[in-house]
Amino acid sequence: MPSPQSKPVICIGLISGTSVDGVDVAIVEIAGHAAESTVRLLAFETIPYPEPVRTELLALYDDQTNAVARLCSLNVVV
Repeated sequence: MPSPQSKPVICIGLISGTSVDGVDVAIVEIAGHAAESTVRLLAFETIPYPEPVRTELLALYDDQTNAVARLCSLNVVV
């Protein structure tokens, strides 16, 4: 188990929110331990979805057009 004094860790976080506009990417450095932890933003970017992909994703919100097969294939695309 690493000690509380171990070196900082660089992490990448990804999210695609309900606006379905793209994928947000953050690269952060986390240092310290527990309540003394610090997080420093190193880089951030939003990568927009191509319009055909966004249209397909938005179709998943409609119960009439939603399909498990479509969801699974878009999971690979995203």
